[in-house]
Amino acid sequence: MVYPNLRGVPLLDWWWSLEAGLFPDGYSKEGEGRMHPDERLVPSLPNRFLALVPSGEAARDVASEAEEAVRRLWREIADAVHADLCQRLQERLTRDEFRGWDDHWNHQVERFPVVDWAVHDWLPERDAVERAGQNGSASPPIFGGWDSHPLRHAVAWRDMIPSAHRESWHGSRNDAFAWALHYATTDWKFAAAKNARAFGAWPILNPGKSAPPKDHLNGRDEALGGTESTAFWDALREAYGGADKGDFKGSQLDGAVSVIKRLWPRAYLGQQRQWKQWKRRFESVQDIAVIERDLDALPGEPLQSCGYYAVLAMDGDDMGQWVSGMKTPPLEKVLAQKAWDYFRNGKDGAGGWNPVCAGGSSSEVNSASPASGTTPRKVRTSQTRSARCARRQHRRPAKAPTRSSGCLSLPAERQWRRAL
Repeated sequence: MVYPNLRGVPLLDWWWSLEAGLFPDGYSKEGEGRMHPDERLVPSLPNRFLALVPSGEAARDVASEAEEAVRRLWREIADAVHADLCQRLQERLTRDEFRGWDDHWNHQVERFPVVDWAVHDWLPERDAVERAGQNGSASPPIFGGWDSHPLRHAVAWRDMIPSAHRESWHGSRNDAFAWALHYATTDWKFAAAKNARAFGAWPILNPGKSAPPKDHLNGRDEALGGTESTAFWDALREAYGGADKGDFKGSQLDGAVSVIKRLWPRAYLGQQRQWKQWKRRFESVQDIAVIERDLDALPGEPLQSCGYYAVLAMDGDDMGQWVSGMKTPPLEKVLAQKAWDYFRNGKDGAGGWNPVCAGGSSSEVNSASPASGTTPRKVRTSQTRSARCARRQHRRPAKAPTRSSGCLSLPAERQWRRAL
C-alpha cells in the first residue's frame, strides 16, 4: 500500500491486533489496552487508495476483491441499522402500520458506494520515458510539456554523470525511477474511469403511484416511510429521543443512506461490535470557552472564561500535482552545495555542464564560463529556454564568449542564447 501511509493508523492497528495478532494481547482492549477508545473513532482513512500489486489479471483480481470487501461490509452495516429501526418501531410495525416504509431501502443501499478503480501496468524506465516523449502516445497530458517535466530533467542529470564518477552499484537502470510518470498515468486513467459514470440505472418502483418526498440531505434518494412518510417520521423521531435532542431533529426526512450514516455508530459499532464507546463526546462551545480558567478558583465557584480557542484545519493543496512531479522544485534547490558545484564545474577534468538545460534553475543561471575565475553575472532565463536546451539533447556551446571582465557583452550574450 503506497497511499495512505498505514503506519500508526488507529483503526488498522485495532483491526490487525484482532485479526492478525500483530500486536500484544490486550493491545486494543477497551479501557485496558494501550489504545485509547477515542483513537478508533478518528476518521483516519481516505476514500482513495494507491497500491502496488502483482501484474496482469492478478491486479484486476485484487481490485475486484477489494471492491467486494467494501460492499460486503457496507451491507453488514446497513443490515445492522435496518434491524435497529425495526426493533425501535416494533410495536407499530406489528400492527401493520407504515406499510412499505422500506420499499426503497434495498436499491438505495445497493447503489452506494460507487467504487471505481484503474490498473496501470508498470513499464521499464526506458519504455516509460520514451512513451512520454512521443507525440500522440497513450500518456497523460503533461503540464508545460514533456521537455519541461522534472522527470525529464532528472534523467538528463543522471545520465550526464560520467561512469567513472558513479558508485559501483550505479550500473543499471532502476525501473522505479519513473515513479512520478507512472503515478500521473494511473491518476489519468482513474479520472477517465470516474468520468465514465459506470453505475446502473435506478429502478422505477410502484409505477403510476405518487413517489415519496426526496431525502432532504442529498435531494436524490426517496425518503423512508412510503405513503405515510409524515406519520412514520414522527414515530421515528420519538423512538430516537425526540425532535429536539434525538438523533433525528426537526422535520428533516432522510433516505436509507442518510439514515445509515446517522445510526451506524450506535447500531453497528455499539450493538454488533460491542464497542462501549461508539461515539465521541464533543464539548459544547461554552464548555470549551471555560476550560482554561483561574487555577485558584475553589470548588463550586463559578468558572471564569479566560478567552477563546481557535481550531485550525490544515490540508495539503494540489497533492496530486506534487506526487506526479508537476510541482517538483528545480534540482538546484534540493542539492547540497558540493553536489551543485560538481554539476556546474565537473571534477578532475570530467563532467560539468550547463545545468539549466535540465531544469537546474527556474529563474537564473551563471552566464560566465566556470573556468574564467571571475564573478559571473546572473542572466534571467525562462522555462522556454530550458525546453530549448532539452530539445537539443542538453548540448551547450563548447565555451561561452567572454570579455576580459568575465561577463558577457550584450551582442555576445544574444549570440550565446541563439546557440542554445
